Amino acid sequence: MAFNGSGVFNRLYNWVADAAALIDILPTRMDAEMDGFATGLTNCITKDGQTTTTDLIPFGQGINVTASAPASPASGDVWATTTGVYARTDGISSLLARSTRTVQVLTTATGTWTRPTGCRAIVVEMVGGGGGGGYGNSATGQAAVGAGGGGGAYAIKLFNSPAATVAYSCGAGGTAGVASSSTAGGAGGDTTWDSPATVTAGGGAGGSGSSSTTTVGGSAIGAAGGTATGGDLNVPGGNGFPGIVYGATVCIGGAGGSSRWGTGGNFRAAVNSGAQGTGYGAGASGAASTNNSDADGSTGTAGRIVVWEFY
Repeated sequence: MAFNGSGVFNRLYNWVADAAALIDILPTRMDAEMDGFATGLTNCITKDGQTTTTDLIPFGQGINVTASAPASPASGDVWATTTGVYARTDGISSLLARSTRTVQVLTTATGTWTRPTGCRAIVVEMVGGGGGGGYGNSATGQAAVGAGGGGGAYAIKLFNSPAATVAYSCGAGGTAGVASSSTAGGAGGDTTWDSPATVTAGGGAGGSGSSSTTTVGGSAIGAAGGTATGGDLNVPGGNGFPGIVYGATVCIGGAGGSSRWGTGGNFRAAVNSGAQGTGYGAGASGAASTNNSDADGSTGTAGRIVVWEFY
């Protein structure tokens, strides 16, 4: 029987018990017992390098090697001076290779991540889409402003032994506010991992437009940043800034909210449409309009997912 799968070596027979039971020492019983010893020893790691491990070894206290590098390492072998580990470089039995990682940046609206061969754990980072900026639609002798869209939320999550395939979605940037139809900026889409989602980085809200006015301080309230759930760390997106009217001819469209991976669109002075942010998950700024002019907001930037794959 040899090792039982949990590291415990099990013997087949107990000679003391056999003697007490008056069981003879038989060649078949001796051979079976010795065959178990042979099988068990064959599964052990030899200190002189005769055997090659076939799976990851869970060293509870790590590896501490104090010996110096071999004078003449065999072809294909390396000495890791930073860790003191003598290892193969073939990417299979090498301890160095087992500490490597790869990364995938997922950009499509929806898709499926497939676990690479040998991948034991992943860290997933994600950000939601940024909200669109609000519009400005002013009457003659008046001003109107749009609010900045909210930034997308951020989440990070460790998955040990990840599934073979995982569905995901990257949130789209919110649509721009439209002055001619008095349509507010659209919300950014949620970025999700798995279906139903186990981790969600919410998109930022869209910016609104204000009523045309000459009143100082008249404003469009900045849109809220997105919220995240399910991560080991969940970070909300930045709120968009309000658009503010300073008088009939002076006003500023609100800046967009930022995300962990993006910077919101800048404040806009009249007369200007909103500005798109940079990076990923950034809210767009709102428009600034005076004296019977129409100015649209801008679109938020889309969300992203980054998958770190560990072997």
